[in-house]
Amino acid sequence: MDWAVATTIPATENKASADLTSVGFSTYLPKYESVEAVRGRIIKRARPLFPGYLFFELIDKWREIFSFDRITGALMWSAEEPAHLPQDVVDELRDRAGADGVIKFETRRKRRFNVGATVNAKTGPLAGFTGTVERLESKDRVTILFGLFGRRTTVTMREADITAG
Repeated sequence: MDWAVATTIPATENKASADLTSVGFSTYLPKYESVEAVRGRIIKRARPLFPGYLFFELIDKWREIFSFDRITGALMWSAEEPAHLPQDVVDELRDRAGADGVIKFETRRKRRFNVGATVNAKTGPLAGFTGTVERLESKDRVTILFGLFGRRTTVTMREADITAG
């Protein structure tokens, strides 16, 4: 089964989904957990992952979606054919969601070292050398400034290969 994407009036995705469901369409509105500070309190809310968009099962009567006030259009390949979204994409989104149907993103991992920290290389050809963290790279990598043979040299290493100096 293929899916298509309807565009909705902003902030009406839930009502548009209910409208389509009431006439026999299967819909999917992926949501994520938003953590917000409101008046000094931390509040978790389920928000649309793609605001203004709603997935609907592509069936023969798909043109009926245009009769609903909250639906403003659909993503189209051409003037007569909506863009098809494979079932695998919807399944992948659903698999990422928890039991409540809400996708929870991983929080950022705290880095072991900060810029300017003194570290020692514990593996590789630089084992035993001391350097300074110059830059935090993606994932678990850091760029370290080493003083080697009277010259300053930068090397990118994994955080697992260094210790605090």
